[in-house]
Amino acid sequence: MSVERYVIAQNGQEVEQGDLTLLSDAGGLADDHVLAELLRLAPFSGNGVAKAIMPFGSAATVVPAGATGSVNVNPFRAVVGTRDTVANIGALKNWNDLRSAIFTGPNALAAQQPFQANAAAQARWDLVYAQLQVDAPGQQVSRYRKDPSTEQVTVVQVARSLVQAISVSVLASSSRSPTSASPPTLGRSAPSRQPTSRSSRPTCPWRSRRAPRSSFRPITSSKREARCSRAPASPGAWRVVGPDPSCRRR
Repeated sequence: MSVERYVIAQNGQEVEQGDLTLLSDAGGLADDHVLAELLRLAPFSGNGVAKAIMPFGSAATVVPAGATGSVNVNPFRAVVGTRDTVANIGALKNWNDLRSAIFTGPNALAAQQPFQANAAAQARWDLVYAQLQVDAPGQQVSRYRKDPSTEQVTVVQVARSLVQAISVSVLASSSRSPTSASPPTLGRSAPSRQPTSRSSRPTCPWRSRRAPRSSFRPITSSKREARCSRAPASPGAWRVVGPDPSCRRR
C-alpha cells in the first residue's frame, strides 16, 4: 500500500483538519494511484507535465456524426501526470500524484460537438481539444464557522470538495489556411514532445505533412468532421493511448 492509513489510537481522540484531508486523499485518489502504476507516465522534472487519454474500448475517441456539422466525442479518461518536483513534494508524490477525469456526454455516453459553419470555398481545419482543471473547487455549500479569535459563529460558503473538471472545446482555424488551428495556452507550458511508450504513440500518416510542429498535437483535425485522433502535448489537452482505428489515410 502506497498511502497512509488513518487510525484513531484512543477513544475520545480529537480529529483535526489534516486528519480529514488524509482520509479524503486515501479514498479519493485510489484509482489515480492505480493508474500511476499501470501507465508509468514520466514524473515531472521541470520539463513539462506528462498527459494521456484512455479511449473508450476499441472505438475512436472522435468520430463523424454525418451531415450535422458536428462530431461525436466518445467517453474517455484524461490523465495528467505529476506536476511538481521531488524537492517540493517528495519522491512518492512526484511518482504517483497524477489526476484523471472521465468525460461523457450530458445525457449519454457520447457527446455531440458542433463546429462553426464554413461559408468559404476552401476547407477549414478545426481543432477539437480537451482541458482538465486539476483540483478545482467543487460545489459550494453553507457551513457554520466559529472564528478562533472572537468565537463568533457565522454561516459561510465553502467548497465541499475538490474536483477534476474536464471539458471538450473546438477552436476554428482560418478557411484560407491548410494547417490545423492551435489551442489556447492552458496552464503550465510544455515541450512539443513528451516521453511516451512505443504503444502510446498515435499513428497518423499525414500528421507531419498537414500540421506544423508546435507545442500541441490536436485530438482531431477536421474538414468539418473527424479525420484522425491526435493529441496536444501541453497541459489541458491530451495524447491518445494506443493506435486509433480512425487514424488512417483517407
